[in-house]
Amino acid sequence: MLYRNTQGIVAMAQELLPQWMGLTDESITCYIRQLATEQLLKSPIYDFLLSNVTIKSATKGIVRAKLRLTRNHVNSDGKLHSSVSTAFVVWAGTLAIGTWNMSCRTSNATDIHVNYGSPAEEGDEVGILGRAENVNGLLAFTWVTIFKLENGNPIRVIARGTHTKRVMANRILHEAFRTTKAKFAN
Repeated sequence: MLYRNTQGIVAMAQELLPQWMGLTDESITCYIRQLATEQLLKSPIYDFLLSNVTIKSATKGIVRAKLRLTRNHVNSDGKLHSSVSTAFVVWAGTLAIGTWNMSCRTSNATDIHVNYGSPAEEGDEVGILGRAENVNGLLAFTWVTIFKLENGNPIRVIARGTHTKRVMANRILHEAFRTTKAKFAN
């Protein structure tokens, strides 16, 4: 019986963890900014693509960022490259997962889809909205929207993506519950 309720217990703990720790949106934003900086230092591709990114805000399940597109972001036609949009989806989704429990221990992707709307060009300012609405069990499901900004306001969607990732901390908890169940069964 304990094992059947594991996902519910883990989901409840993740939801309440920020409250128990006294976390505010301000502290979550600070954590996400620190995490983004660490990612730039550890990942050459993120450093190349996101060195000018600004984390605007973060709250449980949501990360807002912006950046100005440079030559590094565009294809030979001067438009935002689809692989760059996909990298933004992976990056913002991972950060959004981190807002749930102040831990960003993710593993490999299990699924990613990106739909492209309107183009963006070098010099355009873009906003990135990352959402993690379902982080439980072994997986996290994220949704990311990339949009063009004008005077700081979104004016059109450039791309939307979904990204499913394995969550390391939950895998560890899952294994611990499985091991505990096995001990009680014997």
